[in-house]
Amino acid sequence: MALLINGIDIRPGRIFPSETFVLPDGSTTTVDFGPYDLGAPGDVHSQNGESAAGQRIRRLREAIHHIVHRISTYTPANTAFYGLTGRRTLADLIGRRDIVICYSRTNFTVMGASGDMRLSLTGRCFHGSHASGRRVEATIIHELAHLNGASTEPNSLEAENVLRQCRMGDRFDRRNTG
Repeated sequence: MALLINGIDIRPGRIFPSETFVLPDGSTTTVDFGPYDLGAPGDVHSQNGESAAGQRIRRLREAIHHIVHRISTYTPANTAFYGLTGRRTLADLIGRRDIVICYSRTNFTVMGASGDMRLSLTGRCFHGSHASGRRVEATIIHELAHLNGASTEPNSLEAENVLRQCRMGDRFDRRNTG
C-alpha cells in the first residue's frame, strides 16, 4: 500500500525531524513526524474496550481505505489533483510512492502538516467534539494536495479547495489554509 502508517506499517516506527510552519496570523507552530502506537488494552481512555490509540489507528485505516478505493478512482478527484503544480492524479500520487503518515501527538494548533513525501496528523485531528473518520480523511487529502504541489502560503486555500472535488465538500473549511 502506498499510504503507510509510521509505527504500524513501518516497524520500528521512525522519528523524522520536526518542522515549523507559519500560520496566517504570522505566528508559528511546530509539528512532529513521529510514530503511532497501539497503546495498552487497559488504557484509562478506552471506549467500548478500544484504547484511544486503537481508535486513532482504526480511523486512520478506514480513511486510507476510502481514499485508496473510492476517492482515487473518482475522476473529478483525479482531475483536481492533476491541476496542481505536481501534475499527478491522486491515483498516481498514492500508487507510485510510499507516503508515510506520522503523528504529532502534542500539537493541537493545526490538523496536519506535510513535507518530503510524509505527512503528519496532529492531536487536534483526532480529538474534540467534531473528531471523526471524515475529518481524518479530509486532512489526509488536504496534505496529499500539498505533496502534489498545492501552495503552502499561510493564506492559500488551494489544498482545501481540492476537497470539493474529492467527495469531501462537507469538510471544506476556509480556516484550513496553507
